[in-house]
Amino acid sequence: MIHQLAQAGCTLVAVLLCFEADMLQHLMPPGLNALQSCISLLCRFGSCYVCGLHSGDLMEEFCLCKELLFL
Repeated sequence: MIHQLAQAGCTLVAVLLCFEADMLQHLMPPGLNALQSCISLLCRFGSCYVCGLHSGDLMEEFCLCKELLFL
């Protein structure tokens, strides 16, 4: 499950980085909500599985660097 969450999060990051067209901007808020949920689930699973925490932290750091998330 952690692997699928990490893959889903990476896919969301890739899609959100491509939302430059005006006609796709309405999809940005739901995409950001989904990404935040994915990261929080990965961090929650991190209490049991270190790989979940690592994946969540790595994804969160990337998003903060790219200014995708304001956590």
